Amino acid sequence: MASFFQQWKANLLFPAAPVIWAAISFFGIIAGPFGTLNSLSLELRLVFWPGLIAVAILLGTGVRTLVESVFGLRHFAAQAPVLAALVTLLLAPPLQSIAAELVDSEITPAPGLVELSLLVFAASMGVSAIRFALAPQKNVVAPPSGAGEPRLYARLPVEMRAPLLRLSVRDHYVDVVTEAGTTAVLIRLGDAITEVGGIPGTRVHRSHWVAASAVRLSTSASGKAVLQLSDGSKVPVSKTYRAAVQVMLDGIGAGGS
Repeated sequence: MASFFQQWKANLLFPAAPVIWAAISFFGIIAGPFGTLNSLSLELRLVFWPGLIAVAILLGTGVRTLVESVFGLRHFAAQAPVLAALVTLLLAPPLQSIAAELVDSEITPAPGLVELSLLVFAASMGVSAIRFALAPQKNVVAPPSGAGEPRLYARLPVEMRAPLLRLSVRDHYVDVVTEAGTTAVLIRLGDAITEVGGIPGTRVHRSHWVAASAVRLSTSASGKAVLQLSDGSKVPVSKTYRAAVQVMLDGIGAGGS
């Protein structure tokens, strides 16, 4: 569950999110769609539309995280329509109810469920298109100089091939965590570590491997060693791997407490 919320947070921070929120909010305030221009004062629209769009982005990002982590859909052609359909199912009915309450039907007819569903679906597809268009420029980062691209990256979507942070076992999958997010790969951890190639790092637990460059702090919680990584996540260190971890920490100069 913790990894889900970490990925939700990472997805929420995609570069276009503030621009999309501001643009749609501005349109809602000025144009007053669905009868809000006549039914709400400017002051209320200044609160209503930014708040509504913020909730929609939060919900849509949560659904996107679910689609990526559960269904493994990361490419535009596969992900965008499924994401749009789920967001439409979740958002269109409450939006229709809100519109019916706000709109004065004697002045402007309230939008129907079908109309709202089409609009939400189209908006979600548009947001996905913008996000995928920006992903290669914003998320793809070359691997460290001299290391070469690890074979493991061939299993990842292009937009996820950023500097590697860690590998973690989850059921029959390995979560490959990079600075661009998390991708679930159907592979054994040992094989994934082999495919990491020359990236410095070490196995710290039977279920975890970490990249040396991602380690920020070594801590102790209730007598158990824990590594804190650059993305804020914490990875346990088992007794079996403590010696190897200490060698890595000495090499990178990571502090402990």
